[in-house]
Parts: sequence; C-alpha cells; structure tokens
Amino acid sequence: MEREKCIIKVAVLDLTKMLEDAKVFRAKKHKSITSVTTEKWGLVTTKKGVFAVNIEGVGPDYPITNDDFLTLQFYGTYEKDGDQQSFDMLPFATLAMDLEELQKCPIIEEKPLHEFIRTFGGRWELNYKEWKKTLED
Repeated sequence: MEREKCIIKVAVLDLTKMLEDAKVFRAKKHKSITSVTTEKWGLVTTKKGVFAVNIEGVGPDYPITNDDFLTLQFYGTYEKDGDQQSFDMLPFATLAMDLEELQKCPIIEEKPLHEFIRTFGGRWELNYKEWKKTLED
C-alpha cells in the first residue's frame, strides 16, 4: 500500500560536525572507536512552532523553543584488529539543543514528510500518520 502523500516539508539537518566532535570526545577514553551515529533529524516549521522529527517518525510532541529542547543521543561503533566488533547499546552522550542552536545547523535538503520518515512496517506508518495530523492542524 502506498503512503498518503503530503505537502509538509522537512528541513533535513546536517549533523556531521556534531558527530565528528562526539567521536573526538569519545576517543579520549575509547581509542578503538570507528564511528559515531545519531538519528537523522529534520525540522518542520508550522503555525504552532518548529517541530523536530527523526526518520523513524519520533520526536518531541511539542515545538522546540529556547526553553524546550531537542535531545540528541550519540552511539559509538568500535573495532578490534580492523573489524567492527561492537557498538553502544545505550548512548554514550546526549546533547540538548534549543531552537536557536538547531537553526544554526546546515540544512542538507528539504524533503516531503512522507519521504523523510522511513517506510517499513506498521509502527512507522502509524508514526507518519500521527506526525502528519499534528503538523497539519
């Protein structure tokens, strides 16, 4: 079944610099770290404010402001003898960002909401429908 399309646009954030900084931070204690990841995030501007949503259709149910933050979580991947051996089950660091900080992040591209949120299984479809409803109201 094809997902219902919408006109809502997501400004996809480029978090490359933050990921590089997080890797440097983590490498101080774990020299074997090979990469750092976080969810892919985007911002949606509406009449109610600016909302943050990730590619799984998860995000705060309130607009991001300078008092209400988005919290990013960072996970590491580690190697032993040149092979990927393990990854963090829990985030090794979190970063709370307010609206002003998020708006300073470069934008990679703008994508329609129905293309930004992943498509695979019922949970993501439900998340998409909930975000579409929230952002269109």
